[in-house]
Amino acid sequence: MGTTANIMLIKNNVIYIANVGDSLSVMYKDGKAYNLNREHQVVIESEKERVLKSGATIQGYRINGMLNLTRALGDIRFKKDKKLKRDEQSVLAIPEITRIDDIDNVDFIVMGCDGIWDCVKRQLLCEYLENEIADNPDRKLSDILATIFDKCISPIMGKVLGTDNMSCIIIQFLHNQNRNIEENIKIQKVDLNIQNDKKEDIIENKTN
Repeated sequence: MGTTANIMLIKNNVIYIANVGDSLSVMYKDGKAYNLNREHQVVIESEKERVLKSGATIQGYRINGMLNLTRALGDIRFKKDKKLKRDEQSVLAIPEITRIDDIDNVDFIVMGCDGIWDCVKRQLLCEYLENEIADNPDRKLSDILATIFDKCISPIMGKVLGTDNMSCIIIQFLHNQNRNIEENIKIQKVDLNIQNDKKEDIIENKTN
């Protein structure tokens, strides 16, 4: 068995994406959705060439008729050819790293697994998020995600689409919006002299 990894780092106004597998990060900016990484499957010509060169076959867009990913964590049975180097195996655990320098006017980034993106179109999902955030500014992003999950679940038993596991994160960029992001944040102050069995309230609501 194996899994995917999709990791994002934002530093000095630069976005770095490290990706293994078919999880996808999508940036929404100026009303358009942009893929920030590639989904590692045999439809990518360079990935397909490596798979075939390794001696594996492709059947129905799957390696040896089994795995539809060309990069993954785990799936050791596709990485055990001792005659091949690590980067020559039919399936790699080596991440593909992309860099995005222009993050001005980015509204949000959605990071999700194929259980999300196989069910919804990128542009439509981002437009839905944009409208929900604009119409309900006090609504939690996690509540919006719950609604999206409900929409992705297949209403028909036995139907393939909408029955996969779902993981998703929304990263909202506030920029210079007039919002006090510290409002109602709970600050935990710990006094090391307090014994664990005491029940003093050490949570304080911070309000301005």
